[in-house]
Amino acid sequence: MKNILLIAVLMGGLGNATGQNVVQAEYFIDTDAGIGKNTLVALTNPQADGNHNFRINLTGVVPGFHKLYIRTRDGNNQWSITSRRNIEVIPSGVIKKMAGGEYFFDTDPGFNAAAPVTIAPQDSVILPNFTAVTNNLPVGYHKLYIRLRDNDGRWSQTLRRNVEIINISTSVVAGNSSRKCVMVE
Repeated sequence: MKNILLIAVLMGGLGNATGQNVVQAEYFIDTDAGIGKNTLVALTNPQADGNHNFRINLTGVVPGFHKLYIRTRDGNNQWSITSRRNIEVIPSGVIKKMAGGEYFFDTDPGFNAAAPVTIAPQDSVILPNFTAVTNNLPVGYHKLYIRLRDNDGRWSQTLRRNVEIINISTSVVAGNSSRKCVMVE
């Protein structure tokens, strides 16, 4: 009986607990002016998944690599932790196109020395689908790295994903198996 009463009290308390709405965001590039003192953005129309879309003003930011920081404030005036993303500011009027790329597992062989990723036709929007050859990798956990090159020959930052190489039996022909690369998050 005590357990039922305890469960009822806890459930009643949970009924009163509600999530807070995110009502404002602020962002800054490279240098923090202090909480609530950066570029403020009112958030009024969240997406169904809780995301908010807004534009970042890059006026006065010199072309090159920068760090973009974003934090949000809820209805109780509590600020979130600050999220950081690396960005590249491109001179206006310049449209970069991805011309190619390369990938490798575990150890970097150096630029232009890894397995190539073909991008045809060159484009400014890249879908992240490509086939990585895993024949020479042992079964187990590995790190997959990829980087892209633009039409000016400049390389992107190298991105890393954890993957697991597993064997999959085909069971139609005795002793035959195939390999599969599985993303691990």
